[in-house]
Amino acid sequence: MRLLLDQRWTAILAVQFVTAMVPLSVLPFLFLHLQELTEGRVENAAFWTATAAAAPAIAAIIATPLWGRLAQGRSLASLMTATCLLSGASYALQGWAATPVVFCAARFLQGATGSGIILLLAVERIRRGSGGGYVTLQQAFAAGCLIGPLLGGLAFEHDALLFLLLLAAASCVVLALISAVAFHRDPAEGLASGAAQVVRGTSRRNSVCILAATLGSGGAFGFAPFFAAWAMEHAGTGVTTTTIGAIHAAGWLAGMMVLPLWGRAIGGFSAVSSVRFSLAGSALTLGLLAIPGTILWIAALRILQGGIHAGLAPALYNAVSGAGHPERNIAAGRTALTLGQVLGPVVCGLVLPWAGTNGVLLVAAALPLIGFLLLSAGYR
Repeated sequence: MRLLLDQRWTAILAVQFVTAMVPLSVLPFLFLHLQELTEGRVENAAFWTATAAAAPAIAAIIATPLWGRLAQGRSLASLMTATCLLSGASYALQGWAATPVVFCAARFLQGATGSGIILLLAVERIRRGSGGGYVTLQQAFAAGCLIGPLLGGLAFEHDALLFLLLLAAASCVVLALISAVAFHRDPAEGLASGAAQVVRGTSRRNSVCILAATLGSGGAFGFAPFFAAWAMEHAGTGVTTTTIGAIHAAGWLAGMMVLPLWGRAIGGFSAVSSVRFSLAGSALTLGLLAIPGTILWIAALRILQGGIHAGLAPALYNAVSGAGHPERNIAAGRTALTLGQVLGPVVCGLVLPWAGTNGVLLVAAALPLIGFLLLSAGYR
């Protein structure tokens, strides 16, 4: 039984790693890539960047309740295999896309694969210890986000994006086979009867916490697609995509390293207080980027933000899972973080044409600040 549990847990973490790594290899360079696909037209590139950044999250919001219904009466083997194969198909289509429309459609498919909610529900079923599964899952996510920008920076610098995405697609096929074997004895019992009803039944306090986390996620992911363009404007001509990728990776490395501390803080203090601290810290570090500085200043703040933002997801999941219907609340929390990934890029993309990348930065800093204020007012 312990060996079986280890195999299942390893499969979950491997899928989480890959499905975090591949999107993060593209996300920091979306604006640059869409400039190529739109032949350098900045306004068109801004629109398509916002669309491409938001597409996976929009699809995930639509697909999460559908996956929740699909999960009822089906085994983890079939669900994990399906999400891996769909993820691989989306990566291959992104690599082959020659127009913004096809690229955005492939990104939409990426969000519809259900990997986020399926992995969370799988952890809820087999996790070891109180809250430990969420922190470990977030560490695998952070590890993928660490490696992704490094590979993405190298791929963009050497015109090897197609190779990277096709390799990722092949990896997903392998993971589908591994998942089928690891979970083949899993019974076809209902995984999450409440996941199809994502928000219904969520308490007012949980709703406030979820809304605040939505805004925090929006700030973090809203700035990410435009960070490369902003950094190249403010840090000099010597900054390359490899440098940008390394800064992104360093931020996720910081997050991965401090996650055990976040786990202890969430367990030893209030999970809601941890959400509040993460929101305030993210707003502060993004705001401080507005102060002119060198590439080292920029890198230091992005790394600090990475460590602070890393605690938002596990803190939110633990804050909402303690109430009744934990799986429903977890699904609501997952959807909230995904909604933030829609809200942030869309708002920032709308700001870019008339306020530039500095306006994008200020909007990104304002979103977690508003979340912090809402949460503070809702938990007096």
